[in-house]
Formats: sequence, C-alpha cells, structure tokens
Amino acid sequence: FREGNQLVYISSIKDPIKPAPLSFIKEKLELLSRLDKDNYKKVVSRVFCQLCKAQPFFDGNKRSTLCLCNAALLKQKLGVLLIKNELYPQFDKLLTKFYRAYA
Repeated sequence: FREGNQLVYISSIKDPIKPAPLSFIKEKLELLSRLDKDNYKKVVSRVFCQLCKAQPFFDGNKRSTLCLCNAALLKQKLGVLLIKNELYPQFDKLLTKFYRAYA
C-alpha cells in the first residue's frame, strides 16, 4: 500500500488529495472480511468507491480494489463484482461524481 504524505493527483479532481491513512484502508478491508448475504451489495459498492478514491496503490487502483472486493465476495460465495464493457463509460462517470462529491 502507498504510505507517506505524498499527494495524489486524480484527473477528475481539481486539487490533489492526500493518500488515506493505513488505518482507513485496514478499516475497509475489515468490512470486506465481514460480508454476508444481507450486507454485501451495500458494503462492497461503498468500500469499492472509497478505496478507489483513497488511492492506496501506486497504480491500478480500480483494478486492484476490484480484485480485493471480488476475493472477499468469492470467499463468501456471493458472486463477483464486474463492470460490463458497454456500461463502463457510465460507471466511470458515476465514480468520478463520487470522487468530486466527497473531495
């Protein structure tokens, strides 16, 4: 995971952000470890967006976060999170809206 005080630049956000503290990342990973059939949709969607924005990796934050979320889902036999190719532009637009709303 990315550590330190270096700023992160996300093209969809005007000002750079500080990477999330390791405690924030651990908290989100803990949430993923407690998935069940009643909470997984809400928890995975929220954690996915929060970790993507937190930029915990030096590169491939969406891909890496998707892998983390899917590993947690598969462990509990709850399926997988995927973004269909034809829906990716809409997905990217909504994720950018999330980034800006909580900047």
